Amino acid sequence: ASAIVSKINSYGKAQQRALVVTSHHILNILPDNYSRCKRMIPIVLLSSISRCMGESQFAIHVVGERPYRFKTSLTPQACSLLQYAYATLTSRKLHISDVAT
Repeated sequence: ASAIVSKINSYGKAQQRALVVTSHHILNILPDNYSRCKRMIPIVLLSSISRCMGESQFAIHVVGERPYRFKTSLTPQACSLLQYAYATLTSRKLHISDVAT
């Protein structure tokens, strides 16, 4: 599955990205050049997801890395998809926490 989302960098600046979820990886791709993958995260390395529904934002927490923040109207669907992909690969449930704005 894929969608155009806003990735929020460490300075709080939004950057348009194509977020692609495969059966084993999460890909961060430039939306105007699908051959430029900026980051590839193995789904098995996810530790949790935080979501802020009032802001339509979520953060992917990866073992040993800083959180990876996104903003999209598809936040509920993205979180469900990642949780499903993680469970399929690991037979464990990926924790999703809701945070207040």
